[in-house]
Amino acid sequence: MPDTAPDLQPPGQEPRNAPVHTIPEQYYLGPKQNAGSKKLVIALIILVVAALGLGAAYVFTRVINQNGGTGLNSNNSNTNGAGNFNFNVNGATNQLFNGNSNGNTNQLNINVVRIPDSTDADKDGLTDVEEILYGTAGSIADTDSDGFRDGEEVIHGYSPRGVGKLLDTNLAKEYLHPSFGYKVLYPSTWIRSADPQNEDGILFTTASGEFIGVSVQSNPARLAARDWYLKASPGIDIRKIQSVANNTGVLQGAISLDEQTVYYTSGDRAYVITYSTNLLTAANYRTTFEMMYRSFELSSVLTNTNTNVNTNSNTNNSNTNGNTNNVNNSNTNGS
Repeated sequence: MPDTAPDLQPPGQEPRNAPVHTIPEQYYLGPKQNAGSKKLVIALIILVVAALGLGAAYVFTRVINQNGGTGLNSNNSNTNGAGNFNFNVNGATNQLFNGNSNGNTNQLNINVVRIPDSTDADKDGLTDVEEILYGTAGSIADTDSDGFRDGEEVIHGYSPRGVGKLLDTNLAKEYLHPSFGYKVLYPSTWIRSADPQNEDGILFTTASGEFIGVSVQSNPARLAARDWYLKASPGIDIRKIQSVANNTGVLQGAISLDEQTVYYTSGDRAYVITYSTNLLTAANYRTTFEMMYRSFELSSVLTNTNTNVNTNSNTNNSNTNGNTNNVNNSNTNGS
């Protein structure tokens, strides 16, 4: 039944009903509300709010971690309450810096990461690569069965394959610097050459590209080895510096925190022995490096470490003649 509505009638006449026709809902062009669209809008709003919440939580977590987080390797730099900052420098020496910048000139504490050694299957102190270098058994810790591990014998300059010293075999050679007069033992198969970046340096290079270099530097202040190291690497933790010595005990030195540089000083010279793994991420020759810096000696014949200090900076030579010769000639003519 169609809906009806009263017709408009002239005044004085009774109204009469007329039929009213409406458009079916499916043809209606105006905005139409339904429950499905409302639910979709609500769901989108919930997703946006959740995303904002997760973002805020992430930022908050980052701020907490930067301000004294509890990570295992948390290196904080205090800047008068302005916030903590973590410094991580991953370079050749993998150094971690802890800084305190409260307006003072405090030094940075540097923790140097030690490069790991390559595989040592028999745990004798020689890596598997060094076992090949010295011709020892890679599965036997004491190749010559003399009661000493192979690595211990190499470090102290003895043959790990029998009686005698390394220098008495074809496993090692001794290099004597012609002008600086230092001596050092090195594997005979390594290549010795001048350091292209240091006119006073010598390089001993391996087949893998690793090398051990020796350089001589001026030490006018006659600093001890530990003090020299601190001067060369300001900011390191002095409590972590380890002392080393050569086999004779005459030279007392210091080794860097990454155990790849040894410093000896004598007179006005500093001797720096450095082991570089080049691009390798593991050290193959750390025991050989120790053997070399322990074998390092100064020749008393060629090396002049003058310890006499001339305090007469101004030498004034004066000759004074105390005799005053006055010759007075007078002629008196009495006539």
